[in-house]
Amino acid sequence: MSVSHGSIQPPQVPYAQPGDPMGAPAPGAPQTPMLPAELAALPGASFGEALRRFFRRYAQFRGTASVSELVWPLLFRLLVSVGLLTIAVVSLRVGEIPAKTVYDKPDVADWAVAIATPCLIAIAIFNLALIIPSIAVQVRRLHDVGKSGGWWFISFVPIAGPIWLLVLLLSSSRPELFRPKWA
Repeated sequence: MSVSHGSIQPPQVPYAQPGDPMGAPAPGAPQTPMLPAELAALPGASFGEALRRFFRRYAQFRGTASVSELVWPLLFRLLVSVGLLTIAVVSLRVGEIPAKTVYDKPDVADWAVAIATPCLIAIAIFNLALIIPSIAVQVRRLHDVGKSGGWWFISFVPIAGPIWLLVLLLSSSRPELFRPKWA
């Protein structure tokens, strides 16, 4: 079957159409953009999957991210930081040398400082290294709830801004509000 040059074919729509398996939209159904697998959110990601995606998509601000992709890396970051901080604090407390008088400050043994200092430096380097991917996953999560990545800057508003951002980040996914320009 040949198509004449004068016939017009309907444009291909780059959106998945919910409803009919043949691709026709259900009446009143919103159009949901289809994203490549590397840009799409992974709902219900396990701890390992979420960490793998977090580090693979290190500075990728395009696409979407699920709540699990946001929360699991945050928990990992918290556990590593708290673990290293605990080692530092315990070594400093154990290494205290009692003061000779009530008014003197206790000294700390050199071995305790030698343990605590690298732990505190590691915490600083670890958290500095994860600033960019943390912002990136938050921007992708904002895309998943139907907001532009620019909403991340609401976190700079004192007191209410971080709370508002947290509410947005933990909101339910709204893929129908996703804009292809964010992909």
